[in-house]
Amino acid sequence: MTLLFILAAYFVAFERLALMTEAIEQRQLAPEKAWRATYHQLEILLEPAQFTTWLRETSFHQYEDGMFVIAVNSPYALQMLEQRLHRNVRRVLRDVCGESVDVRFQLAEARELSHPTNEQDEAVPLMQMLVEQQKMADRNLTQVADPGDQPRKPFHDRMRRPERWSAPAHELNEEFTFTRFLVSRENELLFNAACAVAETPGSVYSPLLVHGGVGLGKTHLLQAIAHEMERRGRRSLYIASEVFTNDLVQAIRKKTTALFRAKYRDTDALLVDDIQFIAGKESTQLEFFHTFNELVNRGKQIVLASDRQPQQMLGIEDRLVSRFGGGLVLDIQPPAMETRLAILRMWAQEEQLVLTEDVSLHLAEAGERNIRNLKGLFQKILAHARLQKQPVSMAQVRDLAKRPAQASEITPAEIVARVAASYGLASAELYGTKRSASISRARQVSMYLIREHSALSLPQIGQLLGKRSHTTVMHGCRKIRSLLAENVELQGRIRQLETELKGSF
Repeated sequence: MTLLFILAAYFVAFERLALMTEAIEQRQLAPEKAWRATYHQLEILLEPAQFTTWLRETSFHQYEDGMFVIAVNSPYALQMLEQRLHRNVRRVLRDVCGESVDVRFQLAEARELSHPTNEQDEAVPLMQMLVEQQKMADRNLTQVADPGDQPRKPFHDRMRRPERWSAPAHELNEEFTFTRFLVSRENELLFNAACAVAETPGSVYSPLLVHGGVGLGKTHLLQAIAHEMERRGRRSLYIASEVFTNDLVQAIRKKTTALFRAKYRDTDALLVDDIQFIAGKESTQLEFFHTFNELVNRGKQIVLASDRQPQQMLGIEDRLVSRFGGGLVLDIQPPAMETRLAILRMWAQEEQLVLTEDVSLHLAEAGERNIRNLKGLFQKILAHARLQKQPVSMAQVRDLAKRPAQASEITPAEIVARVAASYGLASAELYGTKRSASISRARQVSMYLIREHSALSLPQIGQLLGKRSHTTVMHGCRKIRSLLAENVELQGRIRQLETELKGSF
């Protein structure tokens, strides 16, 4: 009996649908009612999540010369309808009207939004009956209905919507602008490239990858690009790579991957800091690979920052490494003495702090490693001057600029010691003449790491490791680089060693 009841209900429903279609073909429906009929047919044809997210909040606006104008309540939905669903909506609308018509979507004010209701549309009772019959069939066939269950919220209410594409103001440092980036001769090319990217994103250098040591200004440049693009009315999204990973995890957990992808792909420029930290994260790399391709194919801009060149990024898939290196790759150099002096004068002028020439020179020399160190020294001097309400003295600067013992740079001997410990060897064995397989490999890893993370030349490294020739060191470094391309165990060991040493570099 239950099955017969369901079949009878569906027969009545489709009979009413046939009558409604016949009425439409005879031009008995006004444009607004034609849209309502289309609206409810789309509700059946499309996936529930797709319909709820993009079409639920739409309404008929006007009709003129074969063009239906449909009001949409958000720029995000407007863009998705124009790019993804326009063809489907137009096809159903033409079927309903029985003639060639077109549809255009536009943003609507809140007062314009009026969605089809049961009282307004003769198609609604039909849709409602179908839904009710389906619910009844589900209850009769499964017998698992729980009368105590509360109805779930609409799908769009359960989704986390990104409300703004550009990074919020609190995520962009207001000081990181082009006007505050003092250009040295060493970084002039990089600065000009960043300016060109901000002015014409996607048309000159995409991707642009900036690499270099810590505290040299990579983050400053990326955020300066974002600031300039926002000033020009373009959408940009600046993030650290960790944010991308965290957003992906949340999207998978909450089943909002569509919104996640729209957030990262519907932008004029995506700027990712510390991209090297996606190493070893397979799901993140896969999603970023597709995001990268989507943006490049649509002529959008990608800017990346890393502490190393693409070829040195261990644990990152070759297809991503090749794409990272497929654009403009530039390194950022430590600022010269003249640049550091100019930066100090700029800070002092902004804080109304008087610095003598001798004090400025001493600070510039003490902060030679990177701008971040220089900024830290300046903040110390500024705090003492304000707290003590006295001019900055040379003695005070010398005292505050002293480096604590634990902040000294890592030495080649320490690198050798850590490598030896990693292989279960004594440091003396790497300095000696033994050539067993394990000792030779550990010695080559030491050569590679010393070459990458110290200023020693090839002959100097050879002298350190048992008075070997520079050609032996060169061969050892090449050997490790070639093995890193395919040896997963070695990749993990090198990455672990660099992680242990990172705080000292």
